[in-house]
Amino acid sequence: LDERLQDEWRLADQTGAPFSVVMMDLDGFKAVNDTFGHNIGDELLYSLFNFLAQRMRTSDFLARYGGDELTLVMRNTDINAAQLATKKVIDLMREYRFNFPGDRRMDLGITAGIAVYPSHASNPIDLLRAADSALYHAKKYNRGYYAIAKATTGRLAPIQVKDIP
Repeated sequence: LDERLQDEWRLADQTGAPFSVVMMDLDGFKAVNDTFGHNIGDELLYSLFNFLAQRMRTSDFLARYGGDELTLVMRNTDINAAQLATKKVIDLMREYRFNFPGDRRMDLGITAGIAVYPSHASNPIDLLRAADSALYHAKKYNRGYYAIAKATTGRLAPIQVKDIP
C-alpha cells in the first residue's frame, strides 16, 4: 500500500491529475470472526476482495489496511468520481453474499472516508490520515455512510457525511 501511494503521488505530481484514497471499514466483520472464527473471516475477506476487484477499474488498487479496514487507491480520480466509486462499493456490499456455515446470514456493510490529493493533503501519509479521519467521522455518524476530508487540514464538516439511500 505504501509503495502504491508513493507511486500515485509521484504520478499525480508529474501529470497534475488528482488521485483518491478511500479508507473503508467492513461493518459486521468482527461479528463474523466472533461467530465463525478467523479462518472463516479470512475466507470472507478473500471472497470479498475478488468480488470487488472484478467490479473495479484495473487501475484501482484495493488493500487490507488491517483488521476490518480496507483501502482503495484510485488514479485520476477527483472528489466527484471518488464519491461515485465509494457509493458503488457501498451498493455492491448490499449485493454481496457469502456462504456462512449452517446457511446463516450476516449483514455486512461498508462505512468509508474519502480524501483526494492535492485537495486534502500534500503528501501520501497525510492523505491516508485524512481519509482515516474521515472514516472515523463517518463511523461515529452511522454505518453505511461516508465522509469527505476537508481542505489540507483533514478536518471535516458535519454536512459532508453522506447517506447512501
